[in-house]
Amino acid sequence: MSEKSGETIVENLLRPTKIYVRLILELLKNSDGIKAISNITGGGITENLPRIFPNSNIGARINLSSWKRPSIFNWLQDQGNIDDQEILKTLNCGIGMILIANKNSGEEIFEILEKKNEAFYIIGEIIETNSDNSKIIFHRD
Repeated sequence: MSEKSGETIVENLLRPTKIYVRLILELLKNSDGIKAISNITGGGITENLPRIFPNSNIGARINLSSWKRPSIFNWLQDQGNIDDQEILKTLNCGIGMILIANKNSGEEIFEILEKKNEAFYIIGEIIETNSDNSKIIFHRD
């Protein structure tokens, strides 16, 4: 079963992809603090998030403890004997969209998301990196 009451694994896997267009347009219209948006699809956070960084010395530090990963991803990882790095590189692990925003615009963004009953998490921060480092650094608190 998944987090949706009574939903089977098959139903969970066949659920259509969430479309974010209306929500993103509303956020962009009502907040000037959003600086970048990354749709987390095939390639997971590991491959999708770095695409939004304009130069080689910017990356992100992502706290894997900042959201509860949906149980379907745990099941897939266990059944497929997939290691943590591979699942983060392949699947979205419950994070479908990442917004990069100014810290001082968080409240207005949170208000819009709450009004729309959208789940959201602060999952990390932008960091300076060098070309030898990975663009995405994962950690757990």
